[in-house]
Amino acid sequence: MELFAQSWQQTCVGLLDLQVEPNSRRRGLGRYLLSQVLRHLRDQTFSLFEARIELDNAPGIGFFEGLGFARVETGTTYQRELIPPTNDLHEARTGLENTPAIGSGESVQFRRA
Repeated sequence: MELFAQSWQQTCVGLLDLQVEPNSRRRGLGRYLLSQVLRHLRDQTFSLFEARIELDNAPGIGFFEGLGFARVETGTTYQRELIPPTNDLHEARTGLENTPAIGSGESVQFRRA
């Protein structure tokens, strides 16, 4: 996100994952946790927060919309594990070719200033 932050001329941060154990959901824990994170980031002068949610995750989409996030994009997200760093170009190339993709899926991107 650092590259985007420079072109957007804003300090921004992205959420990689937020999970609440299934038997602890619907109690406000996720809302409380994310509210505290947002407050802390605002105090650290971050001005933009983004999260990407799977398109078929209606509760997750409702969660972010309920916290005032705006839907800014819908698209496909791809994920892949990264290989450990190496100085050997051949090793890096074959390592990347042999590293399986984690998966892909349709997602919604949310942003909140």
